[in-house]
Amino acid sequence: MTDRELVAALRARADGACARLFDAYGRDVHAECLRLLGDAEAAQAALRDTLVVAAAHADRLADPDLLREWLLAIARAECRRVPTAHGPAPADAPASGGKALSGRNENLGHPGRPGRPVHSGSAPTRTAPVPPVPPASLRVRVLSAVTGPGTDGYRRHVAARAADLDRHGFPRRHACSGPRGALRQLAPALAVTLAVLLLIGLVHLTGADLSRRGTDQPPAQPLVY
Repeated sequence: MTDRELVAALRARADGACARLFDAYGRDVHAECLRLLGDAEAAQAALRDTLVVAAAHADRLADPDLLREWLLAIARAECRRVPTAHGPAPADAPASGGKALSGRNENLGHPGRPGRPVHSGSAPTRTAPVPPVPPASLRVRVLSAVTGPGTDGYRRHVAARAADLDRHGFPRRHACSGPRGALRQLAPALAVTLAVLLLIGLVHLTGADLSRRGTDQPPAQPLVY
């Protein structure tokens, strides 16, 4: 199944769409989460939430050919939300070996188009390292949470908190948790508050100045007839 067919299945809420998505990219996403978080349980939680977000917001992915990049971007955003004993790794840390992970062992090509080889003379084509195979039970645990009937409320919560996507459908950096993300979200409100306070101060000073000028004027002389 191609990436476009996978995205179409997700958008149509087709039966088994999440399972096919896991089979295609679950290894990639799990390896990225495990690399960033360094904890198996936290990586499983981030993988689970990544699939939940993908299923909920597949219609916002502008280019279905970027499905893998989109999933990894969502995974990195979800990793920044997951608390661990070790703490999350930097979001922009390079992948293993400095190359993107690919469970399909595709040729490295254009950054926005995986699997399309770059032709540079007679240089040999390099392939991405294959991430380790996750435990067989991981698929069952993750998919039971992603598609199970008793997790509807949790899925709605995860989808809602990850709804701040850019025009291409990718997560915005400030949408993630953390002190910097919180400051970015508060910045517009702080700017408006500061502007209002400055305006109030200016009005107060102007009124006080006019009042002072009125009291400094000499009293009016009585008219003499």
